[in-house]
Amino acid sequence: MWQESILLLGVALVLAVVIKSFFVQAFYIPSPSMQPGLVENDRILVQKVSYWFGGSPSRGDVVVFEDPGEWLTGEEPEPTGLTKVLSKVGLYPTGGHLVKRVIGVEGDVVECCDDQGRILVNGEPVDESDYVARPPKADRGGCVARYPGLGCDWSVGPIPEGKLFVLGDNRGASADSRAHMCPEDAETCTKSPWVDTDLVVGKVFALVWPQDRWTWVSNPGAFDAVPDSPRRPTDGAVTAMSTLPRGATVRRDAGLYGYERALRRHGIEPVAGVDEAGRGACAGPLVAGAAILPAGKAGIVPGLADSKLLTARARERCYDEVVRRAVAWSVVVVPPEECDRLGMHVANVEALRRAVAKLEVAPAYVLTDGFPVDGLGAPGLAVWKGDRVAACVAAASVLAKVTRDRLMDELHDQWPAYDFRTHKGYITSAHSEALVAHGPSPIHRMRFVNVRRAAGLEEVVVEVHEEAEEAAASVVGEVDALR
Repeated sequence: MWQESILLLGVALVLAVVIKSFFVQAFYIPSPSMQPGLVENDRILVQKVSYWFGGSPSRGDVVVFEDPGEWLTGEEPEPTGLTKVLSKVGLYPTGGHLVKRVIGVEGDVVECCDDQGRILVNGEPVDESDYVARPPKADRGGCVARYPGLGCDWSVGPIPEGKLFVLGDNRGASADSRAHMCPEDAETCTKSPWVDTDLVVGKVFALVWPQDRWTWVSNPGAFDAVPDSPRRPTDGAVTAMSTLPRGATVRRDAGLYGYERALRRHGIEPVAGVDEAGRGACAGPLVAGAAILPAGKAGIVPGLADSKLLTARARERCYDEVVRRAVAWSVVVVPPEECDRLGMHVANVEALRRAVAKLEVAPAYVLTDGFPVDGLGAPGLAVWKGDRVAACVAAASVLAKVTRDRLMDELHDQWPAYDFRTHKGYITSAHSEALVAHGPSPIHRMRFVNVRRAAGLEEVVVEVHEEAEEAAASVVGEVDALR
């Protein structure tokens, strides 16, 4: 009889090891980074079957993965005695892993954030209100993906093959992919925000302890509207692309003109760059610029760089040089009430499309800054920090920034109480104080939470005043004069 008991115990242990290795494994939540859904010390079950036979994690999945390298900062207690044995056979929760939500997969571009504080994946805003922890009261109205050193203005991608971008649901207490992004001004950086799909153990499917919180864990469907990552067109359709044409490569030390040269070597020209200015401002118009620079020395613009890195005087000089040298260039102004009506992200994409369409020479290829844009009339590439690494994008950035700054100077004369000449409509302490003191002007964007508060509004309200329409018409009418 005792021999049978030992045999049954041995079979049970073997089955437990097989189940843990191939089907289901128990883990515990080591931190508050996944609140409110998963609380510290919760016990969860992870199933591994979903990712068999070439399957891979989807956006919205909650996954457990091994440490990609220095992601685990705290010391976790090692199991001892009986708990160590039980964890080996899958009967006790395993530590030494991380639990996060998949936000971006291969080819995706993830961006923070739209005017409602939502992250964007491939240009589509994602409503995560059902599972993301609300920020502290003082920060409400801001973005849900704010991170120290990054704020609410960051983007990553296209995500490399076999990689994931992950975030915790409690964004204010999660050291996730954002913690491993390289600072913009870093000359060298060995950090990486990606999680290799080979490190993923499986998908969380159940919360099993405490018993009174037992529940199934499933994909919430918040990412269902996100379009697939842009691919090279195979049916003649003109779409955005996530890679350079086959055989075209750009060396890291190729300099500001490397992308255009690489494309020209493959017979692809003219190449246009397009960029915007004013997306993050809570007042004034959104401006997009597009530029095609000529090949050779004629296209080398002295002092050209990302417009945000140049002084006002240097930008003016670059603006004049770009206008003088460009094969074609354009500027498009989207007034504030249209930004309110469309929403900032949609208005931004529409402005970029209009700027490219307005070029007097049709481009064969378009470089965009940060995220892919469809509907440009030509294939193209989203370039990470494009205004710093691609000359035509930097030129477009200068056109947009100088045009907008000039317009904001003129709007300052109409509404001097807000000091638009100094901050150009962006949120500063002085601008916030003026909003509180005087309320919103007709050119403030009513979708921005600080503007709504100053107007005494609690909900998102899109209003177009007659005075705002006249001001916008005046602004648009000035563009030709600026050219």
